[in-house]
Amino acid sequence: CRGTLAHYIYLTRRAAKDGAEIIVWPEGVFPRDIYSSVDLDGRLVKINKALEELSSELGVTIILGTLVKDNVGSKTYNSISAFYPNGNSKINAYSKICE
Repeated sequence: CRGTLAHYIYLTRRAAKDGAEIIVWPEGVFPRDIYSSVDLDGRLVKINKALEELSSELGVTIILGTLVKDNVGSKTYNSISAFYPNGNSKINAYSKICE
């Protein structure tokens, strides 16, 4: 997951530099819950926080399919999430249960 996150951050930076305003990552790019922590360049970060910071820093909207667990942790959802540059992230904007 660490290498995947770093790779997509790199690609997102390139796309933003080339003028992209909305960047869509592949569905299921992370095999774990979006609130999970990963090692990114020697620091432990939550995936959702890293995406919020990146979106704000670059001034782009990032949309991706993610896994999200419910509050009880008993169900996992295949969800679409959007990270906006103004900080209004919509995690779990649309969900379906993962079987």
